[in-house]
Amino acid sequence: MEFASVIAIVALVFAGLQWYTNHKRFKHELFDRRYKVYDATSRFLGRLGAHRKMRSEDEMEFLTETAGTRFIFSPLEEKYIERILRIGLDLNLAGEESRHEDKNAIMAKIRDEMSQMNQVFGSYLKL
Repeated sequence: MEFASVIAIVALVFAGLQWYTNHKRFKHELFDRRYKVYDATSRFLGRLGAHRKMRSEDEMEFLTETAGTRFIFSPLEEKYIERILRIGLDLNLAGEESRHEDKNAIMAKIRDEMSQMNQVFGSYLKL
């Protein structure tokens, strides 16, 4: 075997290893971005439940941390994020209008959403 052939094979092996490493790094970075959205959603729902209202700082943090969701998730998860924000808005509206029955129903919805989060995000949070 000629020296040039050996070098070509070694270069091909290194190129394959580099592709594999980059592919794994991309998957890990995508996982990190997706997990941040999952974590932000979990914290937001937890704060809604704890405070029984949506505070403006919680809303801003949630919006900031979930910005760009459409680039890393499917439209289904994007709609889920919008639905979670809507729950916070509904909770504030019910509180302002002193509709305690509505507020209790919204609190139940928050608990339901917290239990469904793993189903919504689960397939995306695997390495």
